Amino acid sequence: MAANLLSYSGITTKSKGMQSKLMKDAEYEELMQMNSVRDFVLYLKGKEAYQSYFEPMNENSVHRGQIEKVLYSALFQSYASLYRFADSRQKKQLNLIYFHYEVRMLSECLKHLYDPNKEVNVKAYKEAFHNHIRIPIDKLMAAETLEEFRTCLFQTPYEGILDPLLNEDKPSLFDLLMLLNGYYYKTLWKQCKKTMDSSQADTFMKCVGTKIDVENIMLIYRCKKYYQVDAAKITSIILPISYRLKKEELTALIHAETVTEFIEILKKTDYRIEKDTVSQNDMERAYYHRITKAYTDSKAKNPLGMAPIFSYLYKKERELDNLTTILEGIRYGMNQETIRTFLIN
Repeated sequence: MAANLLSYSGITTKSKGMQSKLMKDAEYEELMQMNSVRDFVLYLKGKEAYQSYFEPMNENSVHRGQIEKVLYSALFQSYASLYRFADSRQKKQLNLIYFHYEVRMLSECLKHLYDPNKEVNVKAYKEAFHNHIRIPIDKLMAAETLEEFRTCLFQTPYEGILDPLLNEDKPSLFDLLMLLNGYYYKTLWKQCKKTMDSSQADTFMKCVGTKIDVENIMLIYRCKKYYQVDAAKITSIILPISYRLKKEELTALIHAETVTEFIEILKKTDYRIEKDTVSQNDMERAYYHRITKAYTDSKAKNPLGMAPIFSYLYKKERELDNLTTILEGIRYGMNQETIRTFLIN
């Protein structure tokens, strides 16, 4: 305990200082009252956590894509700041979070391959992670075919990952992203046990396991509600890991004939939602709250390890989601009450 206190006191203190700058509910309420994108930018220019990122920006001519790039720059630099402060053991543990950002960037490059008009925040990624990068981003962005994209991944941790779909005639972007997502979670699940001691691994795996269960539930729900995907296809794309969601419950959800039957089965699981009528928005809000609680609980259970740092970085990413949601609400003239229903708390 004393050794942990000495080892982690510096980085946990730093993360507490950074967490204190996260947006408060009252600040979200103020932002939702803004009447224009210009006002949104001016507001964030006045916030310590974002001032340096938004200061160079001309609030009179800024567009949505620029703002999103700046927000992700803030997230990436938050990670980079903690990484620089970490010792060698802590850096190995922080690499688990970098893995998340790397897979996200790889996903963005895949989306760009399928839609060359899609902007990818390559500059912010390179600036924050220049010492970490294991994938040839510029080559991936220049690839014009899936085969070229695959070739760019030779001699990286992702070599061969797309091979199972290359024999298909025009594999869909959705299937490729699901393949990458499955690789990410299976690898993360194994690596956290190797990287941390048992206590820290258990608390982190609670967070990861909850996210896996939630991703599977939401994937099955969307497949049934919007795309009429059959059980065999769903089985092939879900994450092959169960945490609090039992395997037999997962199987029952996959084989539900209707959305109504799906909801009835869900009510009997640990992920039930206590409402008579459940919408997608209800599910997303409830499950984001569930994941946030897992991070908060892990931080309380293991305050002298990496849990506070992981909790902060998770909440920082959700903050960016909320800011993007508010920005979209302002752009489309939504009222404050409507925007609030989409925020993650």
